[in-house]
Amino acid sequence: MLVSLPQEKPSIHYKHIIPSKEKSMKKSIVYTHNALGKSVFSP
Repeated sequence: MLVSLPQEKPSIHYKHIIPSKEKSMKKSIVYTHNALGKSVFSP
């Protein structure tokens, strides 16, 4: 996916994947979680 440069941190992916809408944001978070195979966000 967006994982291309090791220097890019989860916060970067967050900004790239998350749309403007909150609903889409929640879906994107779950999508990212599944796609990367691990939780990118640490609440």
